[in-house]
Amino acid sequence: MILMRRDNEQSAEPVEFTASGSNAHRILLTDLKPGRWLARHDGLTETHDVTVHEDAGTAWLEGPPGTWTFTRRAE
Repeated sequence: MILMRRDNEQSAEPVEFTASGSNAHRILLTDLKPGRWLARHDGLTETHDVTVHEDAGTAWLEGPPGTWTFTRRAE
């Protein structure tokens, strides 16, 4: 699953999406502002720390289907 902004601009705004199906997904988000991000799955207590590097502006992880929220952590 690949998620990107329509305007191709980097953003620090939270990203929420739903991955459907029954198998785990490989998730790639693009156009993110550099920094530390937190990935949270609704219904799970486990969270994922993700680092977005300035030269890439992307984050990726593998996870189960459901609703995910990526939030940039304060610096």
